[in-house]
Amino acid sequence: MGDIFDKAGALERAGGDLVLLRDLINLCHEQCDSRMMVLMHDVRHKDLPAVKRHAHLLKGSLGNVGAVRAYQAAVNLEKAAAADEVERVEHLAEALIDDINRYFEVVVAALSSD
Repeated sequence: MGDIFDKAGALERAGGDLVLLRDLINLCHEQCDSRMMVLMHDVRHKDLPAVKRHAHLLKGSLGNVGAVRAYQAAVNLEKAAAADEVERVEHLAEALIDDINRYFEVVVAALSSD
């Protein structure tokens, strides 16, 4: 779980407040849901500046809630889009979406036990 969800780090960033952390995770989930659809639209249209912006925004949100693997996937996508690596962007975007979905599966289970 540590490579997907850094609960201790996320809780520390939330000032030790579990209720606040849950609220932040819910907000992140909403943002990710809406941004992922737009991200894939921009990937399909090869709009790399937009892909880079989406990856950057997702990276910040995911980092705040301890989404370790998804955060790194967003970093990788942001770098590829910035470097105009068109051939890698679609694969990296799909990996990011998979990692985001996996994170939310894990975090729901982890926080429901608290």
